[in-house]
Amino acid sequence: MAERLLANANRKEIREGRTRKARLHRLLLYHLNNLVDEGLLHIDGTQGKGEKLFALAVKEGEVEITSGKKRVVIRKTARVTTPLDDPRMHGLLHAYREQGWAHAPGAVFLRAEAYPSLREATDALVRALTCVTDTAALIGVQKLLAGHDEMEESLARIERTCTQEGHRVTVTAALSAADEERLVRFVRTLSELRPTHIEFVIEASAKDVRAHAAVLTGILPFLEQAELKLHLKNNAIHEAPIAYGDTGTYAPKETDWRTVRVGAAVGGATVAIDVFRARTQGARLRELARTASQALFIVGRERRRELGRLAQRLPGVSFAHMDEYVRFWNYDWREEGLLDEIRAAVEAAQEFSARQERVYRACGMPVRFRLVATGALAKMSGALSARQYRKMMVRSYATLQEESFVAQLRVREELCRIFAGDRVRFFRSEARPDEVVRELLYLLGTYALPFVTYDFSELRGNVKLTEYLRGGEQ
Repeated sequence: MAERLLANANRKEIREGRTRKARLHRLLLYHLNNLVDEGLLHIDGTQGKGEKLFALAVKEGEVEITSGKKRVVIRKTARVTTPLDDPRMHGLLHAYREQGWAHAPGAVFLRAEAYPSLREATDALVRALTCVTDTAALIGVQKLLAGHDEMEESLARIERTCTQEGHRVTVTAALSAADEERLVRFVRTLSELRPTHIEFVIEASAKDVRAHAAVLTGILPFLEQAELKLHLKNNAIHEAPIAYGDTGTYAPKETDWRTVRVGAAVGGATVAIDVFRARTQGARLRELARTASQALFIVGRERRRELGRLAQRLPGVSFAHMDEYVRFWNYDWREEGLLDEIRAAVEAAQEFSARQERVYRACGMPVRFRLVATGALAKMSGALSARQYRKMMVRSYATLQEESFVAQLRVREELCRIFAGDRVRFFRSEARPDEVVRELLYLLGTYALPFVTYDFSELRGNVKLTEYLRGGEQ
């Protein structure tokens, strides 16, 4: 967005903007130095051309600052020690937002139908964003879609909160239950905003896509012009909602989601296994999965102490269905034996979680510990290895029929059976809406893919059109 503003600004506006930025920078430094004098911050070092690095001076616990009627509480939580601290795990296993992962859920899903209006649903979603480490989702928004102004206000507020909190939001709508005119209006409003933190997911089966093809052809031009992704969750494969944050997808079990009335914390902490580094260094994925599982068990146990506080902040939200996530990054399905190695690693993680749940039940404790395996996204951590496989762009319907493409899709389909709710992404450009709908019908009707993404952004770099995106953001 900043680049677009600069491209449209004249020299005077750019000069005034830089002057204002410098003034605000000096003002920020003034207040930060005051906090150092008051003992709340300390200077942790410098970088670059003498730029100061500030850190919270509070070692652990809470500090309360009161000024008149204003009260601010700064809370620094204790760090949890896990097997990931072993130096041998560095570079192989990656925890997401380790500082807060034992004190907040990773993902919260809210049922839109539990709220009387879009404004109240937005209030709840914004509140949830302050209580998660990764993402929040509003599920089934089709019944709350209203006028342009109300939708614009809600979307702008969500985007603003996401920017402040550093999180991502998914909004889903059931294609078969949506008012067609309102759904198109919603997507048009979303495209005008051009959000960078809001993802829109259409929930549909191949039958729904065929019956409502006119709606999809109506919204696709708005998505393509705004370079927004089309996400489609395949109801025929996975009934429960799927959303994703910076770590990857979150896909609760259908049996769990059916019991949710208002909302649920569906994701706990995330540990990603860097498959490329593991293969390069000779580390066994099965052993890494066990280590990741042990770390997530410790973190989940610590988080249960925070459930009372979280329940007060998120009224009506259930914490009975929170899964911990083991994610896999940077794997090339063409490597011999890799698919079997990933399957064995997933089985090792699930065996560990099942064993811990048996111990809880034997002790008479109604405690859940369930591990879910799926792919990771590159944006989860800057410390992940550089992507070793190439993305793919679909040129036309004929691309889907190419022999090499079909072979890759079959392998990808098998990975989706191993992983829970994993995303498959296709790049597409210069396509008529009816062509995209035809391609979606083919993909949903031919392959067992739970979550399909069509990305209309420009594909950069050296891309072979016969190669397929498998697993992660990329």
